[in-house]
Amino acid sequence: MADIKAELIQVPGVVGVDVTPATSRISILTDGPVDDAAIRTAMEAAGCGVIPR
Repeated sequence: MADIKAELIQVPGVVGVDVTPATSRISILTDGPVDDAAIRTAMEAAGCGVIPR
């Protein structure tokens, strides 16, 4: 899970990341708009898939 946090926190605008392995959920705190493609790229770099909601 540390890989996911490390990748996501590097995305411009992301100021916090909370990972809940039991439910396979990730919450991302931002300080403004964040590029969806950058989030997807960071998730893929960490070896995770993305399910849009």
